[in-house]
Amino acid sequence: TPVHPITTVVSDLCRATDVKMHPYASDIISCLIHTFHHVGVSREDKRHIIESFADLGLNMGDQFVKHLPQVVSVLV
Repeated sequence: TPVHPITTVVSDLCRATDVKMHPYASDIISCLIHTFHHVGVSREDKRHIIESFADLGLNMGDQFVKHLPQVVSVLV
């Protein structure tokens, strides 16, 4: 699927490096949310997007709190 390689890169950067993603988080989260709401996105792709949110949250720690309202709006 076209979304999976993108979410894999985001997840790999969050998990496998010491790079803190907070400088890039707003742009990444906006893109992921936009993609999540696209009509053609499969349930499988949506699952990968949600996993990317989780990886960003783990990577960013307290810095992720300011992004919670956007992310939670996708989950409900």
